[in-house]
Amino acid sequence: MAPPCPANTFGRGNAGNVTINASGAISLDGASTGIGSQVFENAVGNGGNITITTGTLSLSGGATLVANTSGRGNAGNVTINASDAVSLDGVGTGTQVTGIGSQTLAGGVGNGGNIEITAESLLMTNGARLISATSGQGNGGNVNIVVRDTVSFDGVGSNGQNSGVFSSVESGGAGEGGDIRVSANTLNLSNEAVLDAQTETSFKAGEILINAAQSVNLNQASLLALSTDQSATAGDAGNITINTGELTARNGRFATSSEQSSGGNINITADQIRLFDDSGITTNVNQGAGDGGNINLKADSILAFDNSDILAFANDGQGGDITLDSPAFFGQNYSPVSRNRNTDSLDNNNRVDVNATGVVSGVIVISDTTFIQNSLADLPENQIDTDILLANSCIVRRDQPRGSFMITGTGGLPQRPGNMQMSTFSTVDVETLPDDDKPSTANPRRSWQVGDPIVEPQGLYRLPNGKVVLSRECPE
Repeated sequence: MAPPCPANTFGRGNAGNVTINASGAISLDGASTGIGSQVFENAVGNGGNITITTGTLSLSGGATLVANTSGRGNAGNVTINASDAVSLDGVGTGTQVTGIGSQTLAGGVGNGGNIEITAESLLMTNGARLISATSGQGNGGNVNIVVRDTVSFDGVGSNGQNSGVFSSVESGGAGEGGDIRVSANTLNLSNEAVLDAQTETSFKAGEILINAAQSVNLNQASLLALSTDQSATAGDAGNITINTGELTARNGRFATSSEQSSGGNINITADQIRLFDDSGITTNVNQGAGDGGNINLKADSILAFDNSDILAFANDGQGGDITLDSPAFFGQNYSPVSRNRNTDSLDNNNRVDVNATGVVSGVIVISDTTFIQNSLADLPENQIDTDILLANSCIVRRDQPRGSFMITGTGGLPQRPGNMQMSTFSTVDVETLPDDDKPSTANPRRSWQVGDPIVEPQGLYRLPNGKVVLSRECPE
């Protein structure tokens, strides 16, 4: 990232600060557009800070905000305060990425600066990036995102690079990677978007910390904390910590991995955790005696479907511990497997696997849900006896015809068009209703009225279908 509007230093002394205040909108478009404050090679001094306060901020087509150092001095911070939206989109000509960066470049000696974004919403699409990295002598800076509504990372740019946030200690660098922190109502990652905190050196990778009040949603996207150095002194992978209302992953991946050293932990606390398709929550140590990272999931319910897996492996050390702290865990076709060193066999096997294999296997703790199974009772075949509901409190003898009615309709469909579905309910004849113009003395079968005596049941009577009811005979 090398913007054309710089406040740089090439000799001794700090680079200048850039401060912009705008009540409306700021829009930068094109690879030749940007703002930078940098310390160049052989220069001595700290990079300046870039501070933007605005309503909305839009970067596109390769536009950048950059505060780097390749000399002797710390990189500057980039701070954005937007009352509304911040959006970054696409790439420019060549490999120029639309983005915001604060880096210690190769040959530089100093810490990378922090990237701070506060806004109503943040949208990054088509390869746009936030980058805090060091490939020199110094720690990488942190990326802190505080958004009141939604943070979204989506898609891959025309240069093949993923949208997302990257905090790294690159090859040749000496220092720890910075952390990625996101606080929002909702966090969405889709179409190969990535939050990536990694180290390619013997230093520790950064942490990923997410607080999303409503939900975290991964759709073919990843949260990664990785240590990729293959040396004997490889750095530890960072941890991933998520607190949210509902976590949903569809072909989404939460992973920590170390090539040689200790694996990072994954801690997720949510109301609901849902894993679909080929999603995974995994920690791994590829070689060496380092222990695998632990996985701790705490939720009201944890449901995993299809080929989603929860794995904590260590090839030569102890597998990580897996704790599923939930009163309701369901894994499609899940069955406990104590050991399986071949991780490939656990992929695409049409079942959910929970496995913590190592030279010494980790401990798997799944809350006892048998109380749910044992509390279920067989339901009676017929919850409501419709024959009893149809039986009236007085029985009309079948040998005294007084008129009749038929019950039709049983729910469902007739066997043929135009036919009527016949009732399966038992029926009996009922007498004809009295004429209103006849005096009550001529028709003693009038309706009961207030003041009439209450006649108690007189005995047991058998219906034509064999049922026995307690009732009385009707007067003739």
